[in-house]
Amino acid sequence: MSLNKILREDLIDLSVEATSRTDLFMHISDHLFNKGYVVKEYGQQLQKREDSFPTGLATKTVEVAIPHTDALFVKEPFIYVLKPAEKIVFHQMGTFPEDKVLVYPELIFILGFSKNDMQLSLLQTLMKIFNNEAAMDQLMKADTEKELFELLSKQIGCIGGEVK
Repeated sequence: MSLNKILREDLIDLSVEATSRTDLFMHISDHLFNKGYVVKEYGQQLQKREDSFPTGLATKTVEVAIPHTDALFVKEPFIYVLKPAEKIVFHQMGTFPEDKVLVYPELIFILGFSKNDMQLSLLQTLMKIFNNEAAMDQLMKADTEKELFELLSKQIGCIGGEVK
């Protein structure tokens, strides 16, 4: 399945209002639940996993986060991309929260896998985009959801992003 099939324009938000990770996850979970993408417990499970396995990344150009949880809580695969209106604290991937290695992502990619084996190929594709400074610059300059969607779709298409 092409990653472009799980990237949807209606799941891109350039001005999410949230003051904390918990607030962000509950807002997103409600939105995704109402659209039929996830089960009701998704937000709690997202928070639980993020607390145990942080997903913040300081890339060459932009700090990002890629929160996700088990496929068990996802009804339909998706990539939900957002830019928070306020700085939200995440912990650096590969660290423990008590280490206090903080990241303030400018782009957050909420990932929904309907099968656990989708995770690796999706993360590999996103990492290629995150390491492409020109692509990340373009994504950050996008003024509209449509523009961000088109730029990200193009990047995924160039990489040939496929999930199993």
